[in-house]
This record gives sequence, structure tokens and C-alpha cells, in this order.
Amino acid sequence: MAPSGAEKRVAIIGGGIAGLAVAYYLGKAGLSVDLYEAEAETGGLARSFDFDGLRVERYYHFICLPDHELIGLARELGLGEQLVWRRTRTSFFYQGRLYPFTSPLDLARFSPIPFRSRLNLGLQTLKWQNRRDWRELDEIPARQWLIEHLGERTYEVVWSPLLEMKFGEAHDRVSAAWIWHRVHRVANSRRTPLHPQVMGHFRGGTETLLRRLRERIAGQGGRIFLRTPAEAVVARDGRVSAVRIAAKELPYAVAVMAVPLPQAAALLPAEMADYRPKLEQVAFLGVVCLALALDRGVTDSFWCNIHDDRIPFNGVIEMSRLNPETGRGGGFVYVPYYLPVTSPRFSFSDERIFEEAIQAFPLLQPGLDRGAVRGYWVFRSRLAQAVCTTGFLRIQPPQELPLPGLFLVESTQQYPSDRTISGMIGLAEQVSRLVVAHLRRNGRP
Repeated sequence: MAPSGAEKRVAIIGGGIAGLAVAYYLGKAGLSVDLYEAEAETGGLARSFDFDGLRVERYYHFICLPDHELIGLARELGLGEQLVWRRTRTSFFYQGRLYPFTSPLDLARFSPIPFRSRLNLGLQTLKWQNRRDWRELDEIPARQWLIEHLGERTYEVVWSPLLEMKFGEAHDRVSAAWIWHRVHRVANSRRTPLHPQVMGHFRGGTETLLRRLRERIAGQGGRIFLRTPAEAVVARDGRVSAVRIAAKELPYAVAVMAVPLPQAAALLPAEMADYRPKLEQVAFLGVVCLALALDRGVTDSFWCNIHDDRIPFNGVIEMSRLNPETGRGGGFVYVPYYLPVTSPRFSFSDERIFEEAIQAFPLLQPGLDRGAVRGYWVFRSRLAQAVCTTGFLRIQPPQELPLPGLFLVESTQQYPSDRTISGMIGLAEQVSRLVVAHLRRNGRP
């Protein structure tokens, strides 16, 4: 429970990367903060677990060259030397055959689509890499846009697994702007089309960044309360007055909600009942992520896209190809399933998730069966991926909500970007500036 004097502090609800970054930036600006996290540890989707003394992320994370906000914060925190950059490869497993899919030459040899289509895919990727104006893509369905620019065959081979397996019934309503940014971010992880693809990670994983943020927050006088869920923001006289914790109203003039939209909607005060539907209109997918420690690698790639009728997942991320420390002489891979939480697979037992995947692995590499498995873990999140449909800009929530003193930092505000740690850090810095400006306008230091 927060001690007295909390009215002079800023309340931050949510201890994921965004909440921690907001706490750090506000502390840097000279403000006092209290951060409330419902779970037993901070980090949200960036949390790690213990693998025989090694901290490994529950979900896969990687750093691209354009991730300027994350790279800048790492350097500011004295972690620049903990960033490791490595050449990475991408492959594509299509109907029983593995194809390299990293370089222009790999693309030229990708026989599942006609040669002219391969050339066109390379040219379009180059255009998308250099594109900056994306707003007109917001109203265009991704499927329509991809077919128009790449052709039906290229769409069916390359893009349909991502859209249809990931978004299900909503696949034909996903915004072209969202797809464009996925290509744009990864393509810019090479300095030119002829340079190698380069991605990065922290020594010790993302936990290295989380630990340093917690240390700096404590050093600034900030307080982190774990296993302490916020129940509601309280308003009085048309402005934020408190946050309800364990049925008690703790006084705060400013509250920052750093939680997914459905949770933020549930925290709104009764006075904002008419505003709640605005935060509830975005649909979310859950994720079931299988992590596997193996005695060998699966492919020679960090990222393997999959389009094979016999395999129930559309990709394998082999973290040990980016961060060999996780492999411990073998391989460490993630198999993610993005799906509605109402999907039967979301409720499958851990063992069933593992069995389904391990039965498919010999198709990727003959002989790779359960005998190669050193250990496996299954992690789930109900609010992992917003479904960014056409016209998303019209429903994208603001950071400063229509109640003085109430702010929101949430992954949909990154649109057209997908959720990234770097993007959340950028949003955290923006909302921190808004909080400071609000306090100055209202005569508070």
C-alpha cells in the first residue's frame, strides 16, 4: 500500500516496458512516481523465465536498426555495450521444401512464384523500404493492396499464411498500412539492399534493460508495487483525484494507464462511461507461444516463415541464431500461435501444444523429434496483438484522455507499427512530456 503523500506523486498503472519507461522519464524530469503492477514481476510481454540459471524471454524479441528509441535509451542507461548485433538469415518453408529468403539472390531463386513475380516482389520491397507517407494505406485492405502490387500468386504463396493464419476471419480487413510497416522495419535492418540483414539483442536478454530501468527508477525515488492491481481511476470535480487500490482511494492528481485497451477501459471512472466504448472497439488476438530448448538447430535461419498444409503454425523463430547464449550448444526456438482467445487451441493443454508442434518438426528437419528436446515451456497472453483494421486511424486512442490528469500509453498508439519494445519506449517518452506539460499548466512543479 502506498504511504501518505501520494497526492504529490504520479500514479502509473502497469509495469510492462511502457510503464517502466514512463516511470523512468518522469523521474528524470524530477517527478515522483508510484508504479502499480498486478503481477509478481515487471516486464509484461518482455518478461523472462529461468532456464537452468539463464534468463530467457517468454516471447521472442529482437532489435532492428531503425529501433532508434530503444537504442537511444540503452545508451542513455549505460547499456550501449550490452547491445549485440549479428547477421541473421530468413528462410521460407513452402510445401515441403526449405528456401533461403534473405538476399536479393535468394529471392531470385525462389521458384514457387514465377521469375517476373520474384523481380516485382524485390522492386516493391525496395519501394516499401523507402516509403515514408503511409496514411493513404490506412483505408486500404492489406489483401487487396498486396494482390494489386504483387499479384495473386505471390500473395497466396508469401502473404496469405501471415494474414489468414494470424487474423482468421479478420484477415481481409487488416490495414495495408500495418503490412507496409512490417516490411519497412525489417527491410531497414540492412543499410542497403546489398548489405546483410542485421538484428540485435541485449546480452542477458531484455531482462538486462528491465533490470536497469528498475534500478534507475528506485534511484530517482520512484516506487514499484508488485502484486498490487489498480481497481479504478477516481475522478472528482472533473479531474483525476485518486486511484483505487485494495478498495482504498489513494490520492493522485495524475494517473498514467500503461495497460492494454480493454484493461484501460475497465479502469475508467464512472464519469467516463460514455468514453469507455471508444477504448473497447479495438479487437485483440491472444498468443500461445511454445518455447523449445533443443539439442540442435531447426534451420540455419533466425526466422523461418512456413506455408505448408501439414504444419499448423506459420513460423519458427530460432533465437539461438541471433543470441547463441540461449542455445547452449543446441537450438532455442519459439513457435507462436496468434489467435482469438475463443479459439479451442488457446485452451489446449501445454502438453497438447507441444505434441502438435513436435510432430511437425521432422517435416522441417528429418530426425528432429522429441528425443532432441531438452525442455519446453508454453506461455499465453490474452491481449497480445491488436487487430489493426482499415480506418484504424479513426479509432486510434489519444495519449491525453478527456479527463484532466488521465493519460494512456498503449501499443495501438504505435500504429502503423506492430507492437515493439522500441515503439513502446517512444510512446512512453511522448506521454511523459504530456504529463510534465499538464502539471506545469496547472501550477505544479
